Amino acid sequence: MKLARLRLAVHAALAAALLGACGDSPTEIIDEPPLTDDAGSLEIVVEGLPDGADADLSITGPGGFSAVVRAGETFADLPAGTYPVTIRDVSREGLTYGTEQRILYATVVSGETATLRVQYRAFNLTVESLYITQSVQKP
Repeated sequence: MKLARLRLAVHAALAAALLGACGDSPTEIIDEPPLTDDAGSLEIVVEGLPDGADADLSITGPGGFSAVVRAGETFADLPAGTYPVTIRDVSREGLTYGTEQRILYATVVSGETATLRVQYRAFNLTVESLYITQSVQKP
C-alpha cells in the first residue's frame, strides 16, 4: 500500500513540475499561426476584361487573410491552405462581364506559387435585328 501511495505522490509531483514549466496558462490559445518557412504564394491572373475595367474579386483564407483584387496580383508569404475567391460581375460600356462559376478555389502549398486564372466574358449581348423566314412544304 505504501508503494502505491509513493507512486501516486511521484506522479503528482511530476505532473505539477511539467505543468509549471508550461507557463502561466497551460491551455493558452493562439489566434494567429506564426509565419514559418511553410508559406507559399498565390498569383491571381485576370483575363477577358476590356481596357479600363477593374475586376471585382474577394479572397479569404487561413489566418484571417482577406483581400480585394481589382487586377492581376501576387500575394506572397501566405499560410498553406485553401483560398476561396469570390467573383462578381463587372459592367463596362453597356456590357456586363462575368464568369460561369461565382467562386473558385486556390490551394496554396508550402514553398510553391498557386496560380488562379479568372476568365471574364461578356454575357449580355443584344440582338440588333432578327430575320424570320418561313417555308411550307407540300405533302
